Amino acid sequence: MGRTLNTIFLVTVAIAALFQISLAQRDYVVGDALGWVIPPGPSVYATWAANKTFTAGDTLVFNFLNGSHDVAKVTKANFDSCNGGNALLLLTNSPANVTLNETGSHYFICGFSGHCGAGQKLAVNVSAAGSSPAPQPSAAPPRGSSPAPLPSSPSPAPVSGPTRSPTTYTVGDNLGWTVPTSGASTYQTWANGKNFMVGDILGKEFRVIIGFQI
Repeated sequence: MGRTLNTIFLVTVAIAALFQISLAQRDYVVGDALGWVIPPGPSVYATWAANKTFTAGDTLVFNFLNGSHDVAKVTKANFDSCNGGNALLLLTNSPANVTLNETGSHYFICGFSGHCGAGQKLAVNVSAAGSSPAPQPSAAPPRGSSPAPLPSSPSPAPVSGPTRSPTTYTVGDNLGWTVPTSGASTYQTWANGKNFMVGDILGKEFRVIIGFQI
């Protein structure tokens, strides 16, 4: 009787453990609603993976249009160079399910010409169940992309010239401030030859402080 109870207990514990493991395993649809396509930006799939915690036993689901895309599992070197010629695994039918059975980094690209270079590539880091999540690898920039420009040096501040003392100008000189007899442009002509500065004074009897520079 005792042995029977022990056997039942062990079987129950094993079933519970398997149930917990099955609950822990998750299916991740790569790109969510976007699916596995040429993305609108080179870092779309890296951003998608960055906030995920992948553990051994999880499954990646790649949704794509058959004949237009595929899924190639490659080495890191081939991932960085977008080389799908020596794929570790090649899936051509959608949905393509990839179970992450091993811990560590896993690399996937689309083998169609130009797709990987346009950003259709995914790198994930897989942790053991129950361990601290591993940081997701950052994707190398697509081939042909230009490096970020270095910040330009700030322009030197303009050097102000030497200041001069305020100057008093007699409007119209000897003519003074009157109705001009030589035409409407008399005072404009007089002003054209002057270099007025803030603080200068116009006239003798009418001392008007200039608050702006002409």
